Amino acid sequence: MKRIIALVLAFTFITALLWTVSPLKAVYAEEYRNGFSLVPDEYDSTGISTDTHFVLKTVNKYSLEQITQMLRLLGDIPLKITQNNANEFIVIPEKELEQNSLYTFVITTPDNEQISWTFQTQRNFTVLGTLPANRSNFVPVNSGIEIYFSHKNFGDIEKYFEISPKVEGRFETNGYAAVFIPKKLEPGTIYTVTVKKGLPLKDTGHKLEKDYVFAFETEPESNTEKEYKGSLYFRYSVMEFSTKDAPLIPIDIYLTDHNATKAVVKTAIYRFDNSDEFVNAVKAMYEKPYWSYSTYDETHVPVDNLAKVSEFEQSFDLTKWQEHYISVPEPLPKGFYLIQSTSNGLTAQTLVQSTDISAYYIESDTKTLFWVNNLKTGKPVESAKITVNGESKTYTTDSSGIAFFDTVFTNPEDTDLNYLSYYTVRKNDDELVLINPRYKILDDVYYSEENYWRYFQTDRTLYKPDDTVMFWGFLRNRNDNTAPSEVTVEISGEVTGLIIKLDSYTISFPVSKNL
Repeated sequence: MKRIIALVLAFTFITALLWTVSPLKAVYAEEYRNGFSLVPDEYDSTGISTDTHFVLKTVNKYSLEQITQMLRLLGDIPLKITQNNANEFIVIPEKELEQNSLYTFVITTPDNEQISWTFQTQRNFTVLGTLPANRSNFVPVNSGIEIYFSHKNFGDIEKYFEISPKVEGRFETNGYAAVFIPKKLEPGTIYTVTVKKGLPLKDTGHKLEKDYVFAFETEPESNTEKEYKGSLYFRYSVMEFSTKDAPLIPIDIYLTDHNATKAVVKTAIYRFDNSDEFVNAVKAMYEKPYWSYSTYDETHVPVDNLAKVSEFEQSFDLTKWQEHYISVPEPLPKGFYLIQSTSNGLTAQTLVQSTDISAYYIESDTKTLFWVNNLKTGKPVESAKITVNGESKTYTTDSSGIAFFDTVFTNPEDTDLNYLSYYTVRKNDDELVLINPRYKILDDVYYSEENYWRYFQTDRTLYKPDDTVMFWGFLRNRNDNTAPSEVTVEISGEVTGLIIKLDSYTISFPVSKNL
């Protein structure tokens, strides 16, 4: 008996899921149910329009007042009903219906008989997901590329599909899915796929409203002969030093040969011709996808076209744990440099600026503040020019070395790759490039100042089932210094949300044994 009940429940769940994802094709013919017919005015194969009105027809004659009392839309949505003729009424929901939802109209007759109609609203034609998933890696090179849509009967996907680097292949479609079967995917390669806006949904007016872009990385080429020797890397990708100080650059060294007592590191210094070349090198480092395995493991800035200005060698004691630093023998002249160190077949790179100006900046969603100083004199730098991302517009510091301007956001939308945002500060022959780490992270939000000053603290981090949790918090708007009238604190488990008054608050509650 239990098995039968389980099967019935499973069938009911699957049926409900399929109805939500794949509703039956709607055909709204004029069909009377116990003397009543209700038909939407605007609909297609995907459902009814969210702003449609309905035509109610009756076999018997009813007054407008009777119909108003008899007809209701579940969900407490008020209806505006007008009489068209003796047996026809126009029914208009007073608020727009939500997409991809079910709405039920119910008529209760004078004999207390109920007649109901349920309608599915349309939803936008969209891409629901892909396989490989966005930002996935180690994708097999013999994998197909599957795209899942919200509706069936979409147009010719081949005209709206783009893959970079370009790959030859063919398409197959099956219901809600389009599958691109590539002839060959290269190992260790990032592929970016775009499903272009405008892809039509057949027999409807719906089209894909915007490009859908996703990226994945194929598995690296198998190389059983490649031996893992350890790691060599600089702590920072970009550093700056004054022209009077010899750079001291922290580096981490790990060798798998545990018998090695020292590491010999050879370092070469290369010079860029100008700041544009330096910025391009920074981009090559910063704009690599964080989820990529191959690009982080193997990609370095090419040095073939750079001028080598010096090279030297250092030995590091590996018999004890200690900090390691690449010690450049002498200060570097003003300019932009690439430092490349090698040891035991391992390579590490960092970018260095040698300049006599320093700058501090802080930005919010609305304003940016700069403070520029001279490293030699220790005084503020007046009339320094600040540009954002190499654009032509400049912002100038005052006599205190301060510039204050509206925050500039130039990050392109809907990009999955990190996009370098940077400032350039110039005064005469001094130049400084500052990297702004406002890059995309896992949930596609930016590192930036939020709207509220906030603080939250509990009295401890671990509780027993019969303990009382006490916590304190502070919340105030950064812009107008106001505090919200109430705050909702959500706690996972059985405890429901707590409503808390005032901008600073203290509260306690018992710990549930089921938390």
